[in-house]
Amino acid sequence: MKLNVETGKFWSFEDTKNYKRFDVHSNGNKNVVRTFLFEKTYLLEINRFDAKVYVIPIRYMSYDFTQGFYVGLSGDKKITFSDRDITSVM
Repeated sequence: MKLNVETGKFWSFEDTKNYKRFDVHSNGNKNVVRTFLFEKTYLLEINRFDAKVYVIPIRYMSYDFTQGFYVGLSGDKKITFSDRDITSVM
């Protein structure tokens, strides 16, 4: 999986509705939860409880960027997952 140089993730800031100009180096406030809403649609394969699951991420939440978690849709359910769960980006 190719990671974006700017974010270290499979997505870039340009793929979000907010934070298009987020400065990673100024992210020092631990009292702020940043929510990145995806404008671009991705289909991810994740490993969840030793099973392959396909999910569309809708947001990424972080107290300390690059550490955070995703909320996504899989079938008719919302699920949470992290970067380590992602096995491939479709």
